[in-house]
Amino acid sequence: MYPNTLVVSKETGISRPYGTFPYINPNGEDYRTDQFLLFPIDIDDDRLHRKERVHGIIINGQAKVYRTRTFQNGVTLWLDTFQHEKLLIVGDTKMNFVNSFYQTLSDGSVLEFTALQDALPALLEDSEGNHWDIFGEAISGQRTGQKLTPTTSFIGYWFSWGAFYPQTEIFRP
Repeated sequence: MYPNTLVVSKETGISRPYGTFPYINPNGEDYRTDQFLLFPIDIDDDRLHRKERVHGIIINGQAKVYRTRTFQNGVTLWLDTFQHEKLLIVGDTKMNFVNSFYQTLSDGSVLEFTALQDALPALLEDSEGNHWDIFGEAISGQRTGQKLTPTTSFIGYWFSWGAFYPQTEIFRP
């Protein structure tokens, strides 16, 4: 999305194979896809695979997760309501991101949004014709420079959400 980004060099002076995933379980399987955990957990919620990646949102001490695999086939937008708040959750598995915002703007406006394909850095277009980027900032249109309010959220493995928020709701598209 940002081809002019500067990156830290892999030339650190330490021999480390940065192109190889280092976490393999005792059976020789990839830690990201098996059920094995490096440590015990008190609450083991089996509604999803332990290592399924989810984007979780926390509002009023309650949590709801959005499975990252539901953001396939280009930029995908889910509009949802959680804890009486209108939300927009946007992501793309190919670009490896999910982000979420409150749909109500700081001036009280509630806009309708649609996902844009092949329009980077724009990901969303609203009902007024404004284009918004991954950071929730309007980058064109009459609202240029305005920002959507981000949710309190993060991406993690399902087992972490189940352990910290045992009553986590799972979004079902």
